[in-house]
Amino acid sequence: MDVIQQLARALEGRYTIEREIGRGGMATVYLAHDVKHDRQVALKVLDPELGAVLGVERFLSEIRVTARLQHPNLLPLFDSGEANGLLFYVMPFVEGETLRAKLDREKQLPVDEAVRMTVAIANALDYAHGHGVIHRDLKPENILIQHGQPVVADFGIALAVSRAGGARVTQTGLSLGTPMYMSPEQATGDRVIDGRTDIYSLGAVAYEMLAGEPPHTGTSAQAIISKLMTEEPRNLTAVRRTVPDRVDFAIHRALEKLPADRWPTGKAFADALTGTGPPSAAGVRSRNAAVAASRTPWIVAVVAVVVAAAALITAVVRRPSEAPGVTLRFDLVVPDTERSLTVPGIPFDVSADDRQIVYVGQAGAGQRLYTYDLQTGVTKPIIGSEGGFQPVFSPDGKSIVFVNGDNLVRVQTDGGSQTRVIGLDKQSDAGMSWVDPDTIIASLGGQLVAIPTNGGPTVTLSRPDVAHHEKMQWGPHDVLGRFIAYVAVSPEGVAAHRLGILDRKTKVAMLTSNLAVTVLGAIDDRVLWITASGMVMGARIDHSTGALGQPRPIPVDNVNVGPSGAGKAVLSRGGSLLYRRGRTVNDLVIVDARGAATPLGAEALAYRHPRWSPDGSKVAAVVVTSDGEDVVIIDTRTKAMSKLTSGTGINDAVAWTPDGKRVAYRAESDGGSIKWVAVDGTDRPSTLLPASRSAVGVEFSQDMKWLLYRTTTATSIRRDLLYLPANGEGEARVIEAGGGGIYRLAPDLSPDDHWVAYTSDESGRNEIYVRPFPGPGARVQISAGGGDEAKWSRDGKSLYYRAGRDLYEATLGFAGGVTVAARQLRFTSSYVTDQTMRDYDLSPDGKSFLMLRNADTQVETTVVYGWANEVRRAWP
Repeated sequence: MDVIQQLARALEGRYTIEREIGRGGMATVYLAHDVKHDRQVALKVLDPELGAVLGVERFLSEIRVTARLQHPNLLPLFDSGEANGLLFYVMPFVEGETLRAKLDREKQLPVDEAVRMTVAIANALDYAHGHGVIHRDLKPENILIQHGQPVVADFGIALAVSRAGGARVTQTGLSLGTPMYMSPEQATGDRVIDGRTDIYSLGAVAYEMLAGEPPHTGTSAQAIISKLMTEEPRNLTAVRRTVPDRVDFAIHRALEKLPADRWPTGKAFADALTGTGPPSAAGVRSRNAAVAASRTPWIVAVVAVVVAAAALITAVVRRPSEAPGVTLRFDLVVPDTERSLTVPGIPFDVSADDRQIVYVGQAGAGQRLYTYDLQTGVTKPIIGSEGGFQPVFSPDGKSIVFVNGDNLVRVQTDGGSQTRVIGLDKQSDAGMSWVDPDTIIASLGGQLVAIPTNGGPTVTLSRPDVAHHEKMQWGPHDVLGRFIAYVAVSPEGVAAHRLGILDRKTKVAMLTSNLAVTVLGAIDDRVLWITASGMVMGARIDHSTGALGQPRPIPVDNVNVGPSGAGKAVLSRGGSLLYRRGRTVNDLVIVDARGAATPLGAEALAYRHPRWSPDGSKVAAVVVTSDGEDVVIIDTRTKAMSKLTSGTGINDAVAWTPDGKRVAYRAESDGGSIKWVAVDGTDRPSTLLPASRSAVGVEFSQDMKWLLYRTTTATSIRRDLLYLPANGEGEARVIEAGGGGIYRLAPDLSPDDHWVAYTSDESGRNEIYVRPFPGPGARVQISAGGGDEAKWSRDGKSLYYRAGRDLYEATLGFAGGVTVAARQLRFTSSYVTDQTMRDYDLSPDGKSFLMLRNADTQVETTVVYGWANEVRRAWP
């Protein structure tokens, strides 16, 4: 039973749950109908794990304080309670928009409007603080705009959560505060938090309304907090000359690092903004002089901290037995860092004694393995490792195995000739771990095998269960010497991969409900894995059955997940963590028929699935954000970008209508329905296909008579290709049925609407097929040796497709059916690929391709020495 059904049953007669309308770090928001009062409300349900930590009585007792607040700029609390184990609270449903949506659209607000809104919120803070209630999570997302007036939502909820849960809340990994708007005392974990922390947050919001960005930004929470603690925000008058001196001074005083230096109350802040308080222009000049005079001591202090940390790292790594329980964090900087460590898969490993790192680095036009000694800081190439990737240390740290072409090979850590261990399937990267001196467990041909390191025959441990959506089993890790934790790869894509547990004693594999893209391994009896969003999760495993307990988040800052789905992180036997943090960003590039790329010129972001508009004037694409995925529109002439979707959740699978006026996309926040909306902003998104259709993306026929789509995992094992009238109504008809473990993916209609190309794995690997649309007629295999991401040429005479990194063109004939006249390799590249949904597009003139090139500008590599100590302390 899903959450909506659970809520509907528990709250029957009180509230009718209509749909999910938002999702945040602590709660999911549903639009509901208050039956008794006949009104729409926003019903917010706390994260179940957080609710379990808090307890029903403690939370409801704390939230009663919030219910007593009554102010025109505060959103009141209507109701709260417990429904079948879920904690909820109810507030009015505001028909306006959030300040975040307004800033995303306008970037900067007029000075008088920003001041007016800040004054109103400051007065609301003054009222709430006078009643002993602190917000603790004030940000644009929590400020609603109703009839032009700001209304603060969730007032005191974070405080109620903190008081109810105490220290247990931080152990869940949930943050009470948002880094860009968090006060320094929140960032450093001070237990004494008063109303001045809200003053700081409001100052940060006001700064963003005027400057167009928060006072401190960065690529990760750690980077933002580092700037928060060490840097001063720029003067607003330097960013925007129309900001009055008194406003600049008032906001900067609100942003002072010490609470004692801020405005003592919300009223004092409001008075300073409006000029009704004490004169402040002189304060601006004195503040600027003080900031300039203070910079040198700050720099000296930071340098001293870095030097001291380096000395401590060296001491601990050299003498680990003398520093039990120590945890250290530091960035790994190796020669040519930006080009190293960015290859597909997991590009590094840590030795069992935590003293060496092996990583994939550049070597001329190719690549090779390097070692980095944490004790000396010396980097050395491994002779004989040219062309290698996915390195793994032996248990004693003296050897390394890695993938090189179609072979798994072994080499001594200090270099030497390669020794072939076993041959590999071309589509396999082994996803392996070295469990004991004589055995490597790996994914070979999609199944789990044990590989003797002496070159003996492999032993099959487990095979994918196609009836339960396992396409392959990947990335195995030993747990307690008896179990193997692995990733069950789904044909539906990275977001649907799950965690599997294999019992080596009974040879039974159990597929869990936990979403996972990479297994880290285990610390004692805690199994650890990474999700597609870069979160690290963990659960205890039963020593006798292999059953997992309740999963919990582990505080790690945003593990980078590559386009292939691999989480860039490893856990050593000694308990140290090495990971890439941040989001991988891509450049949109135009690639000619020879493979030469020219940047489109748009900002590098985490793009997916770009699509040209029919006239070539715009590009629609999906951008991965910290809150989910948004659909954006890029003007190819001005490079200006606008968001087509707003809020949180997943919005993906974009498609243009043939006239270029509308874009369709999948909205998981609405249960997985297909929405569409006018690109010029003349209407609001409306539902094209309801969630009950279980559609993943759509394709429009050129005559706009038909809509082509495929089904998801939501309703059945089958993966069908279907079509129905373009208005989304009527009965869907099957083009190609799935079932029996066969999947049909990424359909593309020919320009004349007579043929449909798609991917199918019916032969045991993905290949491209074509069949008549809508039929009847037989299908014909187009690719040979594997194929994904089919795209018709503009004249419909050939078909492009990807095979690994290669782009092929198949020239077709249509006399009496489809025939393949020739296949030609167009170019080989490292452009981003996606087997489930095409990650490139053909230009409207048919002469070039729009592709994604990894820019990797927002990712850093971090070592957490002794991370296991931290996990054990937080999770006894």
